[in-house]
Amino acid sequence: MARRRDPESGRDAIVLALVCGIFVGAFTAYMGVSSNVSSDVPHQCPPVECNCGTKAESSLQANNLISKTEGNSALRAVLERVAINKEVLVAVSNGALITEEGTYGILATWIESVKRAGVKNFMIVALDDRVAKACENVGVAYWRQDRASLADNNQDNHGISAQKFGYLKEFLKLGYNVLLSDVDVVTLQVLCHSARVPDVPCG
Repeated sequence: MARRRDPESGRDAIVLALVCGIFVGAFTAYMGVSSNVSSDVPHQCPPVECNCGTKAESSLQANNLISKTEGNSALRAVLERVAINKEVLVAVSNGALITEEGTYGILATWIESVKRAGVKNFMIVALDDRVAKACENVGVAYWRQDRASLADNNQDNHGISAQKFGYLKEFLKLGYNVLLSDVDVVTLQVLCHSARVPDVPCG
C-alpha cells in the first residue's frame, strides 16, 4: 500500500536544503579568503606618514640659525641689552624732533611718557648724529642708522615713514618682536584704584 506524500513536508525539505547550501557556500568562501592571509603576521592598516611636525621643527631651526648668523651685529648688541622676552618698543626719529641735549622736542616728550609709564624695553632708531647724541645725554638706548636715499629725495615725515619697514625687517631677522610707535603718541600706564592700595599698576 503506497504512502501519501505530505506536500508540506516536501516544501520544508527543499527550504532546509537551500539553507544548508547557502551556509556551506558562505563557509567555503570564508575559509578560502582566510587561507590567503598569513596567520603569523596580524593584519594591520598601512602606516600613515605625517611629516608636518618635522617641517615645523625644521622651519623653527632654520629661523634660529638665521637669527644667529645674519642681521645687524650692532642692533643685536642693543637688543640683547634692552629687550625683555624678545620684545621691544621702538620709535624712529631724526634730529628735527629733539634738541641735542635731549630735553626738548616731540621725541623728548615721547621718551618722557614712556619712562613715566614704566616701560623699560624701549629704544630709538636714530637717523642722524643729533638724535644719537640726545639719546646718550638722556640715557636712552638707540641704534644709529643713516637714512636711505629715496628715489624722490623725500626727507620729510612721509619719507622717513617709508623707510620704517626696512628697519623693522632688521629686528625681525634677529628674532625679536617689535611694537613700532610714532613719536606723537603718548604712552600711559593704566592704574587700578582700590580702597586699600590706590594707584597700583594693573597686572
